[in-house]
Amino acid sequence: MSIGKTGNTRTLVEYTVDPVDPPARSIWIRVEGTKRVLVYFDGTEKFEVVLKPYRILDRIATAPTACYALIQLLIAYIGPLIRLRRTSDQVEKDFYAAPGGALDVTAILAWLSGVNGRVVSLYDQGANNWDFTQASANDQPLFVADEGGGVPAILFVDDNMGNADVVATQPFTFRIVADSYRSEIATLAYIYDSPPASRVYTYFQNGVDGSTVSSSGGTIVADAVDHRDKARTSKAILHSGQDSEVRTNDVADVDDTMGSNDLVSLVIGARYTFNQSMDGHLYQFLLFDSEVSEADSGIIWGHEQTQYEVP
Repeated sequence: MSIGKTGNTRTLVEYTVDPVDPPARSIWIRVEGTKRVLVYFDGTEKFEVVLKPYRILDRIATAPTACYALIQLLIAYIGPLIRLRRTSDQVEKDFYAAPGGALDVTAILAWLSGVNGRVVSLYDQGANNWDFTQASANDQPLFVADEGGGVPAILFVDDNMGNADVVATQPFTFRIVADSYRSEIATLAYIYDSPPASRVYTYFQNGVDGSTVSSSGGTIVADAVDHRDKARTSKAILHSGQDSEVRTNDVADVDDTMGSNDLVSLVIGARYTFNQSMDGHLYQFLLFDSEVSEADSGIIWGHEQTQYEVP
């Protein structure tokens, strides 16, 4: 099958119109609006099958333990993506994905009617329902309808959200798309481990030594880049004892040791003392209770580049 084949055998090339004069035994996908059609050409005739719609995490073999974003990540997930509080009258409301999978920002803007919306809950689209929540109005991050390129985001400025039920055993993997403009340490995710020995993941340590990941078992200094006012950044962090790894924009920064404890609780946006807050935007947060394969990592990285314009 010479046409439609890519380096990843789980992925076929997509076209808006069928190729002209394809060779025999070719296979490809034709995209017709929201419909995708699998086409096989045997040399004489075409055979077509309409495919079930999918979202990015449907394309990978590694099942997410928890996943959060302002887009639909799994086709089977039909619940809300986010819950907002309208600051003018304190009314709260859930908002869902539009038919194409993107957050229905039009509905949100109509409901807000020119006032701010604070994020009460960022819903877990996985099977565990480990939603990130913040009941305190003073600590709720801000919803941003368009943080450039038509991409919505959640803005943390001395704000935080969390879920005490989140658990994962080693090895486990985080993947995050975010940016930061804080002039000092900016903690995106603070996790509690078992046995109790506080561990901090510091994804953006600005003006010091770039981006670091710290734990009770050691600290990884990932790069020497100051992330302030930089473009959206992808961080992939494997927590696996001596084989731990940090990747920035799909480039391996360093392999090192980060301890051997398991995850039993999670706060995003600040440390437990909230003195090193994440001043910046969160776009996507994925947790896997395993190491993610290179093939799956490549698919997610491609999605991060396309969806969020990560350089």
